Amino acid sequence: MLGVESTPGDAVRRLVWVLVPVLLLIAAVSTLLILAGRDPAGESDSDGVSGTPDADPVDVAWRRAGSGSFGGGTDLAAVARSAAGFLAVGHDGDTGAIWASPEGESWERVNTGVFGPGEEPTGIGAHMAEVVAVGVAGEVTPLAWISHDAGVTWSRSELPGVALGQVRGVAVSGDASRGAVVGGSTLGERRDAAVWWSADGDVWQAVDDPDLRGEGVDLTILAITETADGFVAVGTENDQKAAVWLSGDGREWERILSDSFVGDGDLSMWGVASGPTGIAAVGHTGGDRIEPAAWFSTDGRTWERAALDVSGDRTMWGVAASTQGWVAVGAAARDTRAALWYSVDGREWTQYEEIEIERDIGSVAVYSVAASDTRFVAVGGVSSDTPATSRGLVLVTS
Repeated sequence: MLGVESTPGDAVRRLVWVLVPVLLLIAAVSTLLILAGRDPAGESDSDGVSGTPDADPVDVAWRRAGSGSFGGGTDLAAVARSAAGFLAVGHDGDTGAIWASPEGESWERVNTGVFGPGEEPTGIGAHMAEVVAVGVAGEVTPLAWISHDAGVTWSRSELPGVALGQVRGVAVSGDASRGAVVGGSTLGERRDAAVWWSADGDVWQAVDDPDLRGEGVDLTILAITETADGFVAVGTENDQKAAVWLSGDGREWERILSDSFVGDGDLSMWGVASGPTGIAAVGHTGGDRIEPAAWFSTDGRTWERAALDVSGDRTMWGVAASTQGWVAVGAAARDTRAALWYSVDGREWTQYEEIEIERDIGSVAVYSVAASDTRFVAVGGVSSDTPATSRGLVLVTS
């Protein structure tokens, strides 16, 4: 009151009366955002977990993990991080399979009960407890498998509108209005890019957009990532040029063209991830000479080729982002070494020391990588002349 001397205690009490309503309002807004599927601290990252992970891609060493978790005849095609840890998809013999691991060290096969004969998942995406795996039945019928509890229980869902097709790319958004998006291609006399969208993961609709259809060319989507503005899908045109599409909501798409998508040889993009300074895509050349290739964009519209310190006889298959940069994975062609790269800005890539997996085997390939706050986890396979002795491969940073 005017004319009455105040004490430090009075000041504290006045501050409390001011701050308490503000703090309660902040807590209420944060709760509403979380219930709506949004993280008030940041956007979804490339593997679907709220807030981009903080794993360091630079000062790390790679090592093999989970060796006793994968028997003969297994292969891991893709990995994602959910609210409960890491999930990997692939096959075990002739059956599709999903494995789970809290931190990437030890893995257990999930008893899903959802894979029929000839059905195999080839891609996976997650946002917290919502997980979508995609793949095919009999190599020609696109399918999705859904989990609403971070990979514990699963259901099977049809992808309508495409009788014959393939699907590999998947992104699950933390924004309820964006839902989940999966991508691939049709199969037949002409191969068009194919996209399916779902609000809840249970019911899907095929997207009909002219930019997904080529004028006398074949188009394929191989990977999708969520960005602050929507989604970016990447793939290939005629297996000769890299291809990129943008979408704000997963239901309308725009084809992006760039001189950087054309090279001296065939080019294709196989992986894409939204990171701290933009969007990184990776792939490789084809034909007589196989070389890794990478691209960078700040907005998904304007693209440039990235610089690689090692080239020749290597492939890039997948990429993941953290707040500190990106990690890309692939293989040294016709070799028993896993090839992995890192970049802090998306424009320049450095290869880690190649990891010798096993001698006297056919080859090693690392197809996919995901990040948590503490590490990167990559998956693939170790092949041999006898399929029954081939087995899944997991590499982790430490």
